[in-house]
Amino acid sequence: MNQKQNFNGLSNSAQAVVSPAEAIFMFNRDVASNQLQTFRSNNEPVLMTSLTGCPVGDKVYALSAGSRGPLLLNDLTLLDELGQFNEENISERVTYAKGCGAFGFFECTTDIGSQFSRARFLDQRNKQTPIAIRFSRLRSELGSADTLRDIRGMSIKFYTDCGNFDLICNHLPVFYIRDPLLYPSLIHSQKRNPVTNLFDHDAYWDFLTLRPESTHCLMLLYTTRGITNGYRYMNTYSVNTYKFVNRENEISYVRFHVKSNQGISTIDPTKSLVLAGIDSDYASRDLYNTICLNKDLPTWTLCIQQMNEQEVKNLSYDPFDTTKVWSKTYFPLISLGIAKNT
Repeated sequence: MNQKQNFNGLSNSAQAVVSPAEAIFMFNRDVASNQLQTFRSNNEPVLMTSLTGCPVGDKVYALSAGSRGPLLLNDLTLLDELGQFNEENISERVTYAKGCGAFGFFECTTDIGSQFSRARFLDQRNKQTPIAIRFSRLRSELGSADTLRDIRGMSIKFYTDCGNFDLICNHLPVFYIRDPLLYPSLIHSQKRNPVTNLFDHDAYWDFLTLRPESTHCLMLLYTTRGITNGYRYMNTYSVNTYKFVNRENEISYVRFHVKSNQGISTIDPTKSLVLAGIDSDYASRDLYNTICLNKDLPTWTLCIQQMNEQEVKNLSYDPFDTTKVWSKTYFPLISLGIAKNT
């Protein structure tokens, strides 16, 4: 066998220390695993520069006083490299820390400008608005598994003609609490115990069982809907109620529904634990591979439920309560358009 024809370009000496399992993995790498190879093959060599834009000729060796002497402080490349490395740590978000996303566009299929809203991305049929979508898990930490039972988030940023509109959604139509004052306590109960640095299930269940309004969300979370099969196969909901103003300055209230056109798919709890050990980035990898292969690009249909001011007054419950859903019988879904990844 030619030396250059071994496992993915490994030399004969390197091949000797590659196990059969590793060899199989290297032959069956997915698109995400080959991202660096794709980058190398699609890009011409570029000139390396320092932070100030000065060309860098050698980024392999530091300058020293002689072959065994101390390093020199006039090595600007070394100081530049270490200085940047010192500050490159990105602080982790308190919630929805681990996520992935993609760019695309929203295509309006229903002109509701005169009826419900004057929003610029909804004022013209077939109008396309650039968007960015980010998916994440509520209780996640950077490095945590994508397949654990948890609420999934989907945030959509619409780059409209007159500014950005941010739509925040969860994959369950309700939330644990209705009062924002309790949100920090809710999140603290799901974080690591500061004494043991371990997740404390007593704190988790103590908080939720002492808040009766969390029952609706918990009942949904502990069904098959609690573990989604990646991010492509889930619906999401705004949970919060938004205010719409139309061209006649008439006010109405809406809740958004983002319906997956791929259908709904969930994972068996036992399989989800196996996947957590095998590939903690299962959902992120699935989304990346699907988009980069340019086959079956994921899409979602954006819908709303709408309620006018008189209906709000006559309703027997609070329509702004995030622990309750709106009846689709009385407030049917109205399709607005399609969100597509590119």
